[in-house]
Amino acid sequence: MKITWKGSGIVMIKLIATDLDGTLLNDKGQIDKKLKSLLKILKLKNIKFVPTSGRLYSTLCTNFKDYGDDLIIAAINGAVIQYNNNGKIIYENPINREMCFESVNALMKLDMDFEIYITCKNINYLLSENHELIKIFKNSDADVSIIQDYYDIDEDIFKIGIFKTSGFSKEDVDRIKSATNNRFEYAVSGSAWLDITNKDVNKGNAIKILQKIFDIKEEETLVFGDYYNDISMFKRAYYSYAMGNAPHDVKAKARFIAPDNNNNGVIKVIEKVAGED
Repeated sequence: MKITWKGSGIVMIKLIATDLDGTLLNDKGQIDKKLKSLLKILKLKNIKFVPTSGRLYSTLCTNFKDYGDDLIIAAINGAVIQYNNNGKIIYENPINREMCFESVNALMKLDMDFEIYITCKNINYLLSENHELIKIFKNSDADVSIIQDYYDIDEDIFKIGIFKTSGFSKEDVDRIKSATNNRFEYAVSGSAWLDITNKDVNKGNAIKILQKIFDIKEEETLVFGDYYNDISMFKRAYYSYAMGNAPHDVKAKARFIAPDNNNNGVIKVIEKVAGED
């Protein structure tokens, strides 16, 4: 499909990927009702739409349960790429169990006020009953389980998550990296969230994988994001959009700025792509 952006000439958009929280979702956690009809238009134009989020795969399936089984989902910052509603798996990159538990033990020894959780494909595991964190997970349709020992987990692990109400300074992140021997990918994914995944597991790599599979170029790719874990996506797409509500240093990494998430920024740009503006 041809579309003209000011100063960019005529291009073909073949792939659209978007973050959810603070991007596609408004502050009430809602997806605009217009999206479903827009995706039908994109499908007719053979444009792939990929939700790309730090959320669980199962949570994203819940979010998009009525959007069709041919929808591709990139979950847990790209550690899992799979078709919707438990469809075909495209890519998975779990963390080595012993390396994970060794790292969790090292993190627990740090004198820092945070909560650690372990993310599998469809559930988050907690060692302690942190009511604030449990409430956040449940409000976002993420399953959570309290366990006595992380060694009780008998499924693939994709992320070590850290929740810190006061947020993460650079010094905090550096301490976490040092404690875990800098063996992972570290992404601040929200004001209170730090995601730890395998090296090279990030949203940008998820886009790269899909571009290779479907023979899509960077100049044929459009992405949306609002936070630091979205910057890797910006590097894989010429049409990189930071949201109006994004921090200034995140905006600086994108080529374009969309209206903020409470003003349907993603929808407004997609309408332009779909020829509906």
